Amino acid sequence: MKTSCKQTYFILSLRSHMPPKLSFDNYYTLFGVQANFTPKQLKTGYQNLVRIYHPDKNIKEDTTEAFQQIKDAYEVLKDDNLKAVYDREIQAKLQRQQRKQKMDNKRSRMTDDLLEKERIHKRRKMDEQQKKYSREAEKSQRRNMTQEARNVYEENKIQKHAQDLKIQQRKESLNYVDDFIVLKWDSEKGNYTKEDIIGIFGTFGSIGAVSFVDDQIALLVFRQENGAIKLMCSVQEGKKFGLPSNRIVVKWVDQQSETSHFQQAKTKTAKNVQKEKTFNKLEYPTLEEHLALEKQVLGMLEEASTK
Repeated sequence: MKTSCKQTYFILSLRSHMPPKLSFDNYYTLFGVQANFTPKQLKTGYQNLVRIYHPDKNIKEDTTEAFQQIKDAYEVLKDDNLKAVYDREIQAKLQRQQRKQKMDNKRSRMTDDLLEKERIHKRRKMDEQQKKYSREAEKSQRRNMTQEARNVYEENKIQKHAQDLKIQQRKESLNYVDDFIVLKWDSEKGNYTKEDIIGIFGTFGSIGAVSFVDDQIALLVFRQENGAIKLMCSVQEGKKFGLPSNRIVVKWVDQQSETSHFQQAKTKTAKNVQKEKTFNKLEYPTLEEHLALEKQVLGMLEEASTK
């Protein structure tokens, strides 16, 4: 059933005249007085409540029980002996509440401490686990690096052995004597400069020295003997060098046919080559030095991987 606007207004009017509910937890608060009240202040507070909660003043609401409690509270505070007993009860109740609050606070702190300890324990455990994972990853990385270095070392070792064998075979096939190569041409048809010789034969390897015995003979030495071997292989295959009108004859040094002048040029060239090799050794380590260094690094990696 729908309620009209007039009926709604009437219900709200009745509710607005209903006395509010009282709390009898504290009699002093009930009457609006302090602990050191005067009889007049107590009576005034009592009369104010009576005007609101007296049964004769409330036709629509039963306030008999509330009114009786008001009277009982008034009698307690009015009588000094009863008031003293009530004060002790209030004080005891307050102390119980304080103790309860302290216990609650203590339990709360204990709970917080336990939770904090648990968080610290979990964090420490996670940190230890993370460190363990990091150590394992580091060990695995070192093992991989060691294995990779070992593979590189073995591969370079095999390559060096194959290279040495190939060079030795070429030496035998070319009747290799030493690192010196003799270059001859016809000076009447023109001369070759040091720059010309380096430009012509530099494609076979880095040249260590070029020394002229006379105006038509020069000694050529490569920094690496492999350059000389590659050049002589090309000669053996029939390759020509120099201008078509003035070819350069390339051959090994014939020690039995060396003159004193030729020997002096060879000695000078050897000194220049030695200087070049010393400089080259400082700037460019040899394959043997590379292998020795790789072996040393490999040993260090293997030692680190066992820790």
